[in-house]
Amino acid sequence: MIEEYQDINIVCICGKSFTWNVGEQKFVNDLLKKGKLDKIDSVSGAIIPGEIKPPRRCKECRLEKRRNQGNY
Repeated sequence: MIEEYQDINIVCICGKSFTWNVGEQKFVNDLLKKGKLDKIDSVSGAIIPGEIKPPRRCKECRLEKRRNQGNY
């Protein structure tokens, strides 16, 4: 299976437009293939496969969210 990527223009929740580029998409897909996006069901302990979701926030909004949560 050949995977084709292309830049995707996304509108952030703040209204600013940004691009989710090919390199970022490949990085996320690589994490998915390695199982690094998988989660464990807290009740059954079963592994829930991860999925690729485009980002909803631009870089500035992601940084601001991390600052507000004390993670940065």
